Amino acid sequence: LRKTELSTHCPYKGDASYWSVLPAAEAGKDAMWAYEQPFDEMIEIRDHGAFYPNKVTIEAKPA
Repeated sequence: LRKTELSTHCPYKGDASYWSVLPAAEAGKDAMWAYEQPFDEMIEIRDHGAFYPNKVTIEAKPA
């Protein structure tokens, strides 16, 4: 993942930062977002990220 310059604002959660998935090129651009410093009322979402389902596929495989 590489942090990008994109930022959006939610009046309920605060400012979101975005990351691109590498080396997925355009398909992975700004595919993940997180609230690094959410408002106090939403502190539970700090240190968690979310992915756009149309930009990534997440698979879990046993070790």
